Amino acid sequence: WKFTWESQSHASVIRLLLFNSDVGLHSVVRDLEVILLLEESVLLVSFMENGTEKVTQLRVQIPRVLIDPDSPPHFNAFDDHIEVKLVLLLPVDHPLVSQVDSILNLEIDRFRPTADSDLKRLSCIEEVHFYCRHCSSKLTNGLRCFYEMPSANWRDVADNWFGNCCCSFGGASEKLVASYAKSHVFAPGVGFLSASSLLLCKSDLLGCKLRDVKVKPKKDSKELSCSRKISKDGDCLNRVDAESVSGTLSTEVICGSEDPLNGERDSECCNNLHCDFETVEALSNLQITGADDEKILENERVFLDGYLGDGFMLKSSAVSNEIQWSEYLCSQCSSLIGAYPCIDDNTPLDGGVRLFKYNISTCVPYGESEDVFRDYSLERAFASQLLESAEDELSYRTIVRDLKTKSSFLYIVLLNPNLRGCFGNLGAVGTHPKLVLNPVIKVLYAENDTELVWLLGKDGIDEIYMLSSPTRELVKFLNQSNFMYPSSYASLQGMLLSSM
Repeated sequence: WKFTWESQSHASVIRLLLFNSDVGLHSVVRDLEVILLLEESVLLVSFMENGTEKVTQLRVQIPRVLIDPDSPPHFNAFDDHIEVKLVLLLPVDHPLVSQVDSILNLEIDRFRPTADSDLKRLSCIEEVHFYCRHCSSKLTNGLRCFYEMPSANWRDVADNWFGNCCCSFGGASEKLVASYAKSHVFAPGVGFLSASSLLLCKSDLLGCKLRDVKVKPKKDSKELSCSRKISKDGDCLNRVDAESVSGTLSTEVICGSEDPLNGERDSECCNNLHCDFETVEALSNLQITGADDEKILENERVFLDGYLGDGFMLKSSAVSNEIQWSEYLCSQCSSLIGAYPCIDDNTPLDGGVRLFKYNISTCVPYGESEDVFRDYSLERAFASQLLESAEDELSYRTIVRDLKTKSSFLYIVLLNPNLRGCFGNLGAVGTHPKLVLNPVIKVLYAENDTELVWLLGKDGIDEIYMLSSPTRELVKFLNQSNFMYPSSYASLQGMLLSSM
């Protein structure tokens, strides 16, 4: 027998689904009776089988909730499951319930990956080494400095504040973007944190055999020029491309109307204001490339914009045909531990590797209290970013595409992000006497069903891209969670029900 407890946030009701996939309950169960044993925190479910006088009794452990003792249980037997509803004094997410849990030292799983909390913990450690969760082998040299990667497009944020022309606040937008770019260059001993990954320089990886980043020779500063381009509305875009020392960055500088080489001015450009060459001069310490390299740098501009991503889950705006993603495997056990962006000949694009937090640890063995990443898992990292995407994009439908082939792999519909629940087998309850309701999200999913996506419509669907290996693991997890629901609940409109 399997059980599933669920309670909607802000609702004073908790529901139990009790089922056995090998038994057709509607034709078997009669004289169903449910008794609430509050002193034992147990729900006693008993029934008689049709055609016999045999009585079956099931003891179901009740999670730590505040039950109303004056309200009797509501129960019913359906074709493939028994449903029981209990009335609560307070909803499961009420602050008083949380205080009671903390007093009783219950470890409620309220985990939601944040780079900020990881940054605070890692910064308290003098030197951090990272290990493979699968074989416990050391992956990196000691890292001492950690920074949080920006979660937004740098250029868009700067333009929203200061405008996208040099005439706006003296080119503050471009100066800010250039400063961000220089401060987020991969360097030995420095790690960058995103919600799902640790980004670090490849020279900090033990046993790393990646090729060196190709750095173009630095050109003489006299070759620096602003090549004017006139747009349809008469604005002037003067472009300076800059490449960082360890990676490839493209910095677009919006200039005014005066050409520094010939002193001529364009009366129709930027309302006859002078070009702000302070931004150009601020970039003089970077390696400057000419117009011949402009096309390549345009393809790599996503890194400057903060769009290149952490390799775990990329939005469509971060995907480029010119940039490929390769899996990074543990040198000892060959298990997937991360990814890195590269160009056609498998050369790393920016000199950095993204290690997925759910595949690494900060101590051996993993899972100890000192392990900063012990609470990370594939499904938690995915669920967190799925919720973030739903909040930002107002989209509750998502297509997961293969990062390499761009083909659709998984279709997910977010049904309910505000649930608390737990599930298990009755035979295993004795080993876990205290059940705890943890935050879960309920989803519908379908594997590689392009016809279903077409029937349901493409409007409002968010597209994300993942490597095939973690996507297959995610599907496996969803399939396992699907078995924790009775067959009448397990599917809807050709899609399967699951929770994370």
